[in-house]
Amino acid sequence: MEGREGLEEVGTTSTSQLKDLIQMDDFASYADASGEHVCPQMVKDDLKALKLAVEKHEEFADKRIAHRDKGEPSVIPKFGELDDCIKLLDKTYVKYHLLFYAESIDTLMPTYQYEWKTIFLEPWLKAVAGSAKGLIHISEDFDD
Repeated sequence: MEGREGLEEVGTTSTSQLKDLIQMDDFASYADASGEHVCPQMVKDDLKALKLAVEKHEEFADKRIAHRDKGEPSVIPKFGELDDCIKLLDKTYVKYHLLFYAESIDTLMPTYQYEWKTIFLEPWLKAVAGSAKGLIHISEDFDD
């Protein structure tokens, strides 16, 4: 019982059978001409795309975030560029996760199952004008 025929006869699928299906159906789009191995040119192209995408962010992260060097970074990336880079990293991880583990995932990005911004609708610290001990006073409804 190999491949799909085995699944139709049994009527249920085990984890190993599901992985076999994923490998049969999905691996072909990433395989070389022989169909036996991952296409090396695809891997090279993906590495090149990743290197290009992270290049300007790497210098900025090194000089501003990790070490706070005195020298200015040659390029300050824009938020949209950083967002595009993160999306490419996510897309690439998802692709290779399928190849390495024969398991499909949609994204590494979090899926919020609640409205996370609601915690900001109710102030819990209130400013007290003219306070000698500081400008912030803890609200009365805050548990000590």
